[in-house]
Amino acid sequence: MGNVFLDKEMASLIEKVDKVDQKPLSAYIKMIGSPKNVREFLQTFDKSIKEGRSSQTICFKLIEKINDQEFFSCVFDIVGKTENSVQAQTLFKVITAIPDDIKIVENYMEMITNLIKNINDTEVLYHGVCLIYRIVTKHPELAQKLEEEPIVLSKKSLDGIINKFDILDKWQTKNHRGKTKPGYFATQDDFINFSMNFIKFQ
Repeated sequence: MGNVFLDKEMASLIEKVDKVDQKPLSAYIKMIGSPKNVREFLQTFDKSIKEGRSSQTICFKLIEKINDQEFFSCVFDIVGKTENSVQAQTLFKVITAIPDDIKIVENYMEMITNLIKNINDTEVLYHGVCLIYRIVTKHPELAQKLEEEPIVLSKKSLDGIINKFDILDKWQTKNHRGKTKPGYFATQDDFINFSMNFIKFQ
């Protein structure tokens, strides 16, 4: 990540999002102390993560809505070693802009799989697999490496995923994340079939 991105003003990034989102995002910026540029924003984000502040939710929302692939590496650098399940699943949710440079993505694949392995949580597993799906959709070359070094999880983890899809089918409308949004799985079979390529349940 170069200084050019770090020096970008947050206001200029917000100007690029849908008009309907610009006003609330500008309000979010004020709520976290009005960081002027990306560097200041990331410092605020880093502090909120380390101290477990509620402002991290606002920072995550800004990252998700701005949807700039330049955020990929810096967000993982800040959150990628967390042991907090909420932080991990939120990290996976907000990363929807995958870098064009496959080398950048490849550098963080082990971090992604380690979060899935080390945090025993259904939501982390689900959103982690969805992120990997978005990644290999853009960079199919990375799928082979995942298959060569599969993640090993317990059958209990698989049971948790099955239960999650039961809940999705019963309660969520088609517009909910995890149902028909891009980068997510519409059915349990789709999820299982994809994840079995690089996850072994035992």
